[in-house]
Amino acid sequence: MTEPVIIPASEKHTTTKSQMIVIVNFSVSFLHGLDDIGKTWFEEFNTFDIPKCLPYMKFVFPTASIMKISKNNGEEMTSWFDIYGFDQNAKEDQESIEKASELLNCFVEAEIKNGIPVEHIIIGGFSMGGAVALHTALISSYRFGGVLALSTWLPLLTTFHKTLVAGDKKVDLPILHCHGNKDSIIQLNWARSSEDAFKRMGFKHHCLNAARTSSQSEDECNALRNKSAPAIIPATDEQTATVIFLHGLGDCGENWYDAFKIYDIEKNLPYAKFIFPTAPVRKVTLNMGMTMTSWFDIRGLDQTVKEDQVGIEKSSVFLKNLIEEEITNGISSNRIIIGGFSMGGAIALHAALTSPHAIGGVIALSTWLPLASTFPNALTSSDKKVNLPILQCHGTQDPLVQLKWARLTEQGIVAMGLKRYSFREYQNMDHSTCDREMQDVTSFIVQHLPKMD
Repeated sequence: MTEPVIIPASEKHTTTKSQMIVIVNFSVSFLHGLDDIGKTWFEEFNTFDIPKCLPYMKFVFPTASIMKISKNNGEEMTSWFDIYGFDQNAKEDQESIEKASELLNCFVEAEIKNGIPVEHIIIGGFSMGGAVALHTALISSYRFGGVLALSTWLPLLTTFHKTLVAGDKKVDLPILHCHGNKDSIIQLNWARSSEDAFKRMGFKHHCLNAARTSSQSEDECNALRNKSAPAIIPATDEQTATVIFLHGLGDCGENWYDAFKIYDIEKNLPYAKFIFPTAPVRKVTLNMGMTMTSWFDIRGLDQTVKEDQVGIEKSSVFLKNLIEEEITNGISSNRIIIGGFSMGGAIALHAALTSPHAIGGVIALSTWLPLASTFPNALTSSDKKVNLPILQCHGTQDPLVQLKWARLTEQGIVAMGLKRYSFREYQNMDHSTCDREMQDVTSFIVQHLPKMD
């Protein structure tokens, strides 16, 4: 096999750990499609200045071996596996798919030996290359930092369990699945079938972005994709309370709607309405400028990185407007709880501390207080926010929003004088949720939104 083309990291990314400066490395391995070479995607990434956006990241672009392709009348070309037909019912080359998957896993292991943490490694590919990346992510013993799946599908679908076990860390694997709605080779409905499979398996962070048609203008596309209606669990009794919960990066409201349903949270509060908005789609600097649902831009996973103040404040206003709508509909502000996961929790904390209303509480999961320096060191004793109930939850093994970052938020909130703040830590939990955490969330909501006589 031809040696892979590599874009080396041009800078060292550092973070502070136990008062020591630590060098943190990142890597992306990306596989090309049929009859292509790694250099093509090397040039594509350079064209869009992706390495310049992420100078601390190494990019690896392997080239497949040459083999005969049945679909192309036995013609020889670079390919990760044989193609018998472009139809979901066509026979698949299981042996070669698994062999290519093992090869990609070897690239990952080489990066790990070079000192790159597995959670800092993203794998991906285009078309059949993306198929190999998805397959690798599901069969590997490693839980990667993410998967980029462009114009592709999940191969050997029937070989996977219909659902993953609750303790499988892969349920929190971020997957960005992008597809054109006019793809004549790998049709969109094929990608949709893969999307359905990921949902059934229980993946929480699989996001399928279907590109617009050429006849749609950029403005039309933005209008359509930014108008995703929130997922709502309506009150089954007379509504006297509301819970608004924001998802994390690359996710959607429906996934947290499903999570609340799984834990029967709404059954404990038949008088409450639950609202799960979906963020607009935007380019995210940390993820190589890829477009995905996001409440604001993320430039890095380090406290020293500049924050997207405009984006944070805009999303905070959006959440505060949802609060105003509920108040207009007759719900008292102290009967409204807001919350979120990761960046969604960051927006909830910011909105709660900048809202003119004394709301019922905040649920902050795997998150931090953004724009911390813009808040006073201490609230005045007359400020109603000193009695704001806040439940902040975090996993001890979170590799993305590290526990020490959450602890700094704890210090800041306690210093401000908030009297009803609670921090919960969950052993061995990464950037995800767990049964005990969701039980604590349920208890918090029931406690602060009791049934009215």
